[in-house]
Amino acid sequence: MTEADPMPKNAILKILRVMQIILENCQNRSSFTGLAHLKLLLASSDPEIVVAALETLVALVKINPSKLHMNGKLISCGPINTHLLSLAQGWGSKEEGLGIYSCVVANEGNHQGGLSLFPVDLENKYGGTQHRLGSTLHFEYNLGPAQYPGQTSDKGKSSNLCVIHIPDMHLQKEDDLSILKQCVDKFNVPPEHRFALLTRIRYARAFNSARTCRIYSRISLLSFIVLVQSSDAHDELTYFFTNEPEYINELIRLVRSEDSVPGSIRALAMLALGAQLAAYASSHERARILSGSSIISAGGNRMVLLSVLQKAISSLNSLNDTSSPLIVDALLQFFLLHVLSSSSSGTTVRGSGMVPPLLPLLRDNDPSHMHLVCLAVKTLQKLMEYSSPAVSLFKDLGGVELLSQRLHVEVQRVIGTADGHNSMVTDAVKSDDNHMYSQKRLIKALLKALGSATYSPGNPARSQSSQDNSLPVSLSLIFQNVDKFGGDIYFSAVTVMSEIIHKDPTCFITLKELGVPDAFISSVTAGVIPSCKALICVPNGLGAICLNNQGLEAVRETSALRFLVDTFTSRKYLIPMNEGVVLLANAVEELLRHVQSLRSIGVDIIIEIINKLSSSQEYKNNETATL
Repeated sequence: MTEADPMPKNAILKILRVMQIILENCQNRSSFTGLAHLKLLLASSDPEIVVAALETLVALVKINPSKLHMNGKLISCGPINTHLLSLAQGWGSKEEGLGIYSCVVANEGNHQGGLSLFPVDLENKYGGTQHRLGSTLHFEYNLGPAQYPGQTSDKGKSSNLCVIHIPDMHLQKEDDLSILKQCVDKFNVPPEHRFALLTRIRYARAFNSARTCRIYSRISLLSFIVLVQSSDAHDELTYFFTNEPEYINELIRLVRSEDSVPGSIRALAMLALGAQLAAYASSHERARILSGSSIISAGGNRMVLLSVLQKAISSLNSLNDTSSPLIVDALLQFFLLHVLSSSSSGTTVRGSGMVPPLLPLLRDNDPSHMHLVCLAVKTLQKLMEYSSPAVSLFKDLGGVELLSQRLHVEVQRVIGTADGHNSMVTDAVKSDDNHMYSQKRLIKALLKALGSATYSPGNPARSQSSQDNSLPVSLSLIFQNVDKFGGDIYFSAVTVMSEIIHKDPTCFITLKELGVPDAFISSVTAGVIPSCKALICVPNGLGAICLNNQGLEAVRETSALRFLVDTFTSRKYLIPMNEGVVLLANAVEELLRHVQSLRSIGVDIIIEIINKLSSSQEYKNNETATL
């Protein structure tokens, strides 16, 4: 592409979107080598390209909640940290009257004023000093040693300080790059300060346009989200919070402002709070810089955010509020991080009333909200995993029944037996692979949450709701249709069944009446699906069934242990066995150690496996010798 050619915007946006999806699903993001290209795109004169580049960077640096307490979570953005700092600073500081909250509210108010019959009053309110400041290019730089973009020096101490001051930038006819070139030529701006100057030009020109201002508000928030999670941005963050000590409160105010701030900006502000909390919890060094982050989850702010979450959930199905899913998603991500990052998170969050706001999501059957339901279930599961009182509250509010019923509906949908009353999924959606993937993720989360809710260490007693048999029925359906669910869900279902029996062996009779043990044994004798997780859970499931005499007899009569012969001698199990042979061997050893009556059968099967493997090897050797 030559300089005369226009930038292929659509192609760039599509490439960035693909990169974003890859990074969101990538396990080795630290090996990413495209930072130099993204750095160039941050200087684009098209704000949509800048937004897309920043969204790609967000996917790159995002801290996985499941790895919050592991080493090596933060990814370096070294070449672009100074660019991110310039973009994150937005129009200026709160002390100047140009904090992120006041700028967003002023421009949204100005936009509303433009739709009013009498916009002059609003213009006087919002368009005075603040609009003059926001649309003025004021840039200070030092001709001495390079400092952080936008950093100023004391005029009395340095004679090298240069100031560029141009008011009413929105009236300039030239484009951003032309204005930059004029300033560089006129004021002899060094290369290291030019991106910061370009950033100030872009923000100043955007201030008096509500639409453009909204885009640059997104750019500012996205830049902060990336910067706060960049592993080598300590100096930049220190400088940022020195100039913006009230930034956290500014973000919380944005989230709370339901009437005056667009939903997309509120969601980004919430994601910024979550990113800050994740970085704070993941690194001791980062925690020192972000010491003020503890106020995010302080009692008062936590209650405020829970109130916002409750309102957003109640508005999910409102046709007048299309931004609610974005807000709910951002808030759920934050509270999941809060539960995982707090040492006493279970008790703390339970005390703040976190369980009740999430329960309505378990009843939400809108297919487009499935990812929100899954996130809510994960949050509840982690909450109950850490807190026995939270489990008690969850059970008292009927949460276990809601989980069981939702699991039953989703299982029926997957196998195609849901009736028209319960199912809201059309044939077109059923055929969608993405939807099926989301359904299976939700089923896994539901099974895990049921394990924590019904049989957690602090609540060993069996659920008092004996009328609801939807959980055992769902387990039977999974065992009977294992090919449709896969090894991961099979593993989760076997784990739940085993925990139920281990915690309360007397419930075996009830489970047997509902066909759960028989369905599991049939799934084993018919041939375990070639999945590592499916294979290693079978001995545990058989061991749980053998705690009851009827179950032990069923295992012996069906020769269920013979699944080991195919597992160790069939080619189709070669790959899963390569991944889990040690785990499977340990599980079999534990089964035979605890169930003495199966030892002789187990020994015979092991000898048979050895003989088959050795005879196969002898055949190969003879065949080779013949050739």
